[in-house]
Amino acid sequence: MALYPPPPTASSPPSSVAPGSSNVLALVSFFSALYVPLVFVLILIVALTHANRLLPIVGSLGGLSLPALITAIVTGHIALAQAKRYEPGKARRGFAITGLVIGYLVVALVLLFIVAFTIAEINLQQQNG
Repeated sequence: MALYPPPPTASSPPSSVAPGSSNVLALVSFFSALYVPLVFVLILIVALTHANRLLPIVGSLGGLSLPALITAIVTGHIALAQAKRYEPGKARRGFAITGLVIGYLVVALVLLFIVAFTIAEINLQQQNG
């Protein structure tokens, strides 16, 4: 009578993940990363259609963009680390990688815009001052 279960073989993933479950954090990363571009598109549509009464509502959604980016990046990294524990079809590495790529691209674009607007402001102050 064996007291301990047999060690995992090379074909079975070593984890405490329930059989048949999938990597939910990969989906959280993916959809959190999609939130930010969606909000920017909504703000652009509202601004271009002159629906000014909707701008405060849609603009308030933009305040959730930074937490969504942080969520996308953090959960993407955790999901990639956990992907080894899941069966090949349930790991959802593609969703985690997509969430990470979109998250980091949006962060890079935001930093680029901040630098560009700062340089433009400095140039305007030098011309006017």
